[in-house]
Amino acid sequence: MTTLPKAPKHGHHRQRRGATVDSPRRLIVGHQKVLKNALPLTISVVHPYGMANFLAVRSLKDFGERTLQADFLDAHQRHLDDAESLFQAERYANADHLYGMAAECGLKRLMIAFKMKTRSSDGSPEKKEDRQHADIIWKRFETYRDGKDAEYLLANPSPFDDWKAEQRYAHQGDFNASRVEPHRKAAQDVHALIKRAEKDGRI
Repeated sequence: MTTLPKAPKHGHHRQRRGATVDSPRRLIVGHQKVLKNALPLTISVVHPYGMANFLAVRSLKDFGERTLQADFLDAHQRHLDDAESLFQAERYANADHLYGMAAECGLKRLMIAFKMKTRSSDGSPEKKEDRQHADIIWKRFETYRDGKDAEYLLANPSPFDDWKAEQRYAHQGDFNASRVEPHRKAAQDVHALIKRAEKDGRI
């Protein structure tokens, strides 16, 4: 950040004390004042309640965005593939996170097969209790299996009891092969159930 040079006393563009810009090529719009010589490459709007609130009141449609549709089967496979590549490369921290994501997505696809309802808008689970990560979804899955189909029974206790999505913020030195291996096996077990469901015609 650089401080604007003082404008000549006879000029029309006085500098407000403390005003700053990212570069001379940045156009600043605020209080209906524009730097005459700036090139309009980037426009910053000064909102009375700050940029965070300015963005918060806009919908995705305002910015030309669209809601992506959930595809739990595809997400399960790609997370599992990437997790395995990272594990083999001894990148245990990110591998561990993706094994949890793979298990979560695989179980959610199975839960859909067991009649879990999803939103038509984006394909995400309809119930808040089902919009959870692996440590919760592993147990939640049993609600939909409902004691039936013994071949879809998951390990108990959950191998993800010591896994949290927030651990993605942890230092990579906190992860090693022995810590990740149970989550790896659990994700592979979910993958095996996915294959069974495909063979059974549930997916």
